[in-house]
Amino acid sequence: MLTRLPKTQANTSFEARALADLLLQAREGDLLLYTDLEAAVGRDLRKQRYLLATARRIALREGQCVFRAVTRQGLRRLCNHELPAIGEARRQHIRRTGSRAMAELECARFGTLLPQEATKVLAYISVMGAIAALSHATTVSQVTRVIANAEMPRRLDATGVIDVFATTCTGHRKGAYGA
Repeated sequence: MLTRLPKTQANTSFEARALADLLLQAREGDLLLYTDLEAAVGRDLRKQRYLLATARRIALREGQCVFRAVTRQGLRRLCNHELPAIGEARRQHIRRTGSRAMAELECARFGTLLPQEATKVLAYISVMGAIAALSHATTVSQVTRVIANAEMPRRLDATGVIDVFATTCTGHRKGAYGA
């Protein structure tokens, strides 16, 4: 009988590690030019973008450094006050993705599906609808208000967010997100 070896973290290439080290040295607001990054590792980063993606993940994990691409220039380390914009952009993206998925799933012809397939489609419609509703700007406003009014402001867990949503859920498309 074969025994499985324990899972280990994949080895990071020395190029990605070198890039990550450069990213970790950057100060907030610094722009690291692609030409400088390419010279440091001797690679064309337009053809091997995965190296930068890996380096950015390492910098995020090890140094809590967040970078955004500056078109045709390089990577800029975001300042602390720029981080809320990430949340807003991601929220909008998630809402659109959930709404589109729900609209696509609602195209299912249930009469031609097996019962277990129909059940799965309905489950996905329900979850995508919840994701779209929870990522609505008004939900974020309500959660922000609850956190700001708390005696000791802190991050809410998923249950807390759902509780806020359930107590303030009004004005969403009628019938789209629940019974």
